[in-house]
Formats: sequence, C-alpha cells, structure tokens
Amino acid sequence: MFGHVMVIPNLMGIASLGIRAREMGRYIVGLEVRQQLLRPFSRLIKRSLDIAATIAASPVIFGLVGVFAMLIRLEGRGPIFYSNERVGYKGKKFKAWKRRSMMPNGGEVLQKYLEKTPKRYCNGMPPRS
Repeated sequence: MFGHVMVIPNLMGIASLGIRAREMGRYIVGLEVRQQLLRPFSRLIKRSLDIAATIAASPVIFGLVGVFAMLIRLEGRGPIFYSNERVGYKGKKFKAWKRRSMMPNGGEVLQKYLEKTPKRYCNGMPPRS
C-alpha cells in the first residue's frame, strides 16, 4: 500500500559503518552488523594507517611544540614541560609529559591575589545588586 517506507531500528551504540541491509526473503529485511576490527587483517590495516598518519603529522606537531616551548621560555623562568604520573591500561603507571601552561609559582601568585582582593570579588563576578 505504501510506495516508500523507512524503518528506523534502535541501534544505539553500534557503529553504522559496518551495517548493511539484507533481504532475507520476499517480505523480510534484516540488518547485518559487522565488527570489522575483530578481523586480524582489518586491525593490521588500521594500525598501519594510524602509524602512517602519525609519521606524516610529526613534523608539524614537533614544530608547534617547539614554538610553544620558545613562547613559554620567553614568558618566564621555570620548566617548559613537566611530568605527572598516571594510571593507564590494566593499572600500569606511566609518566604523562605535559606542556606547562601556568606560572611555576602559581600557588604563591594566587595566594597574594586572594589576600589583596576583597572576598566579594573572589569568584570573579561583581556582587549582585
């Protein structure tokens, strides 16, 4: 009776790249869901593409990191990078290296600011009228 019908199944949480409509019979349509990355060859291809993209982007990324390092050094004294211990996969600890974005003596600067600033302005907003 209908010239055009669209059925929308509830597939929340399933990637749509591996879904195909399949005709199961004259009046039955099924959706085939494939998890391509469960196949070893697909994982190898994806890993190869990830490594190739990383190698291709490395010169640009290292250049930006160098520019940021010079700007941080010009801003003031202190380390350009710092490390922080994190817990990773299966509870294994590792050092995460990060670019410093705050002053090395940020705690002291904040304390001095809070001592000079009236309490009504401490949250950064003027008092309500």
